[in-house]
Amino acid sequence: MDDSTFKAAGFRLYANGGNLTAWRKESGAGRFVLITDSEGGSHDLGDSHVEDSTKPDCYLVGLHDDDECLEFREAMTARDAIEAANGFSPQ
Repeated sequence: MDDSTFKAAGFRLYANGGNLTAWRKESGAGRFVLITDSEGGSHDLGDSHVEDSTKPDCYLVGLHDDDECLEFREAMTARDAIEAANGFSPQ
């Protein structure tokens, strides 16, 4: 589990509703970053990628506002996910 890695980077565990969870961090200007598994439903990685079961699961890193996901990236490790989150352009 990478809980301590995400917490050290300023993310908090966030309940999206309906038993869905994500790592969340405010990004400013009414935006926030959510990090989930490839299915978008859990803060923990599963066994395989939702779109290709022959591939390992990965993190989805999305920049959001209150209405939609503005941009997203995939990352294989917690550190890569945090780096991707930090790479979104502030608006």
